[in-house]
Amino acid sequence: MAATSAMMGVLPFLLDLLSMVPAGAQVICLSDMYGTINSPNFPEPYPKESEVRWNISVPDGFQIRLYFLHFDLEPSYLCEYDYVKVEANGEELAVFCGREDSDTEQVPGEQVISSPRSSFSVSFRSDFSNEERFLGFESHYSAVDVDECRDRNDEDLACDHFCHNYIGGYYCSCRYGYLLHSDNRTCRVECSDNVYTERSGVLSSSDFPNPYPKSSDCLYHIELEDGFLLSLEFDDTFDIEDHPDVTCPYDYVKDGEELEHFQIECQKDGSWNSFVPLCEMVDCGTPGEVAMGDVIFESSSNSTLFGSIIQYICKESMYQIHPKINSMYTCGEKGEWTNSEHGTKTPTCLPACGEPSQPFPAQIKRIVGGRSTVPGLFPWQVLLTVEDMSRVPEDRWFGSGALLSEFWVLTAAHVLRSQRRGATVVPVAPEHVRVYLGLHDVRVKQNATNRSVEQVILHPHFDPRNYNNDIALVKLSQAVPVGELVRPVCLPPPQGKDRPQSPQLNTLGLVAGWGISNPNASVAADITALSSDLGMVSDVLQYVKLPVVAQEECKASYASRSINYNITDNMFCAGFYEGGRDTCLGDSGGAFVMEEPGSGRWVAQGLVSWGGPEECGSQRVYGVYTRVANYADWLQSQLGTGPWW
Repeated sequence: MAATSAMMGVLPFLLDLLSMVPAGAQVICLSDMYGTINSPNFPEPYPKESEVRWNISVPDGFQIRLYFLHFDLEPSYLCEYDYVKVEANGEELAVFCGREDSDTEQVPGEQVISSPRSSFSVSFRSDFSNEERFLGFESHYSAVDVDECRDRNDEDLACDHFCHNYIGGYYCSCRYGYLLHSDNRTCRVECSDNVYTERSGVLSSSDFPNPYPKSSDCLYHIELEDGFLLSLEFDDTFDIEDHPDVTCPYDYVKDGEELEHFQIECQKDGSWNSFVPLCEMVDCGTPGEVAMGDVIFESSSNSTLFGSIIQYICKESMYQIHPKINSMYTCGEKGEWTNSEHGTKTPTCLPACGEPSQPFPAQIKRIVGGRSTVPGLFPWQVLLTVEDMSRVPEDRWFGSGALLSEFWVLTAAHVLRSQRRGATVVPVAPEHVRVYLGLHDVRVKQNATNRSVEQVILHPHFDPRNYNNDIALVKLSQAVPVGELVRPVCLPPPQGKDRPQSPQLNTLGLVAGWGISNPNASVAADITALSSDLGMVSDVLQYVKLPVVAQEECKASYASRSINYNITDNMFCAGFYEGGRDTCLGDSGGAFVMEEPGSGRWVAQGLVSWGGPEECGSQRVYGVYTRVANYADWLQSQLGTGPWW
């Protein structure tokens, strides 16, 4: 059933090494309007190898101010040892360390740090040693109302006429006779209902001779009896905003209707047979809105005229532009916002895939055996518990999986195959499967998100004799919320002539799982029942880093066995010739993920499938994984259209 592994402690001395490795950064989310942040153990000296991150968020309309009451950290050049870092919107606001300011170190002193918006984060890190006893820090933060009416300059006023601030926001109003524009800040006038029927008269802009109001769109109708011609003359006081290089790009007076082309003829007397029209710039108008997205104008005037450029961005880091394009759009000659890759179609903001909420530690390059994770490091990791009611007494087992979207989980087919006798491949009933997401320690499953299952889909050509096509999908009965601890993984693109087979030889991937903690557990190609309290699994989620093995070497390692194994092109091997690091029983269905060059996203290239009948992590026998890229078309046919790769 499961692949071979010593992730949970094949060799006793490996456990001693693991105990010396820090568990990783602790994340604390704060949403109170005020509070105190201090280093671990304060006012006692802070411990070594400590990492804590405080994510502070207050309601919109407020900003956060932070100041330090006490600060005493180990000094180092450019704060490369111990430090406190303040960040907001992906930008670093300050880094502090030491006891007093120097050319290479900065202490906060009486400095007050303000967030540009309603959230920011504070990170504390200590390295493996301290030459002295440093007491750490104590700081205080509070939410402060933003006075939008006061904190704007003359060029960026919050409101045209009157601005009214209140706790958490503001609103605008206009003088008598004006209407509030749809942008809720500009004041305009209604001036399109006037009809002039007199043979002579005067037209003027609103409020003339005072400056005309913004966002005005006045239409003057002049209706005379048949037989009269209209003569329109402008006074010398004509004063409308212009541009030195472009004809009337902003404000203008227009006579007649808009035409794409206009033809006039030169007459015998040297005059044109009609008036010469005024050419205006093409205007693409307001760009289309994107849910969870914003539009950024390249020009400070927010111009929508020909040649103007806009960019779509997603409001939150947990969302990304789909499809993966350069999200710049240009106002084209046909009056449409156009993208060089996506045409005139508007992009969408969808939950990001393959992006852990915690960075992988630098020590990952020195993994020996398995290592404990921290919450958010594998946010796509799923625990599946299954009960086979067709057996008496009932069988109960568990496996792993990977979250693909708010409704779908990817796993191995053998995890969800009913264990009743017979050659027919039958999936377990959906009501006998439970899914746990955002789970780190199985002893506290009540803190995880759990869902029942609506549908179980095994690959139609899954062969239980050699585990060919060992892949399956689970549809959840309810959507799961995407957050810091629950995020989807990415899928690889389909295999093609122009794409090398993935994953490639000698590349490295990561596998996480709860596995079996007994190093002498036998790994048969069948599912072992577990006790009702899941006592045989590792309490804390583990992970291991493994290299992809050449297909010929994989086949050769199993050809020497007494049992005949069939390694197909739908499988690949990963692990070490000398053993000691591998996946094991209970990790079945978990994703073998690899970091995508360039984007940094993590992609599910494989699924834990099976291994030989030796102990976990045995020498000269590799773990076997389902090659997910071979099933891209099948997955898309089941999942429908979406950002699956």
